[in-house]
Amino acid sequence: EEEIKSDIVVNVSGPVNLEDLNTESSFIRSIKKETNKFDKRGFITDKNFMLTNQIYTPGILAYNFNPSRQTIIKAITNNSKKTINEILKKISKH
Repeated sequence: EEEIKSDIVVNVSGPVNLEDLNTESSFIRSIKKETNKFDKRGFITDKNFMLTNQIYTPGILAYNFNPSRQTIIKAITNNSKKTINEILKKISKH
């Protein structure tokens, strides 16, 4: 059985203009600087909320966070399930 280790960062802020936000945590600031994949609506991810090969952002900081206008908790839960399934698919290929 393979062991998977990861960090989970939970953002509890509301929707914000990511381009103008300059007082965010150093972690978010570093992701903005390193990836440069964002606009005012959020980080630009793929359909599985993958920002980079190792960073997924299924929450409100993703550009494509909630097009169906679900409740925030429902959208985060559904997006997280999608992300987890994608990670598990990648792991099972190894």
